Amino acid sequence: MQNIAAVPVGMAPGYFSASPFFPCAPLELKEFNLDYRGNLTLCCQLSGYSGANQETDVMGNLHEVSLAEACDRFRQRVATYLTDKRDRVSRGEFSELDHFPCWYCVNYLGKVSALQSMPQHAWGQARPNRSVD
Repeated sequence: MQNIAAVPVGMAPGYFSASPFFPCAPLELKEFNLDYRGNLTLCCQLSGYSGANQETDVMGNLHEVSLAEACDRFRQRVATYLTDKRDRVSRGEFSELDHFPCWYCVNYLGKVSALQSMPQHAWGQARPNRSVD
């Protein structure tokens, strides 16, 4: 498809990736996610829902801070996210489920912490991969 399409075609994150560092455009600082409330967020998945730890996902609301300030916070947050992920990988704590980039991100940010209260759900048994609670 990539060879014959008239427009660029690529695989979006979300599927299994052998590499723990799948090239996600926001994590490569190539794009930003703005949710419907005007929040610039780290994670585009479950946009508009920050879970229990809003401060880990929302870099700023554009009704309250400038785009430049929110983008600076975003760059700093990406650096922390990637450091945390490298540390997790180096400690051998990167699970099979963590190879799904979007799962890793929503889990890291605590957006799916409610699943832990559902032991019958397969993902509810996955341990959190975030360093902040």
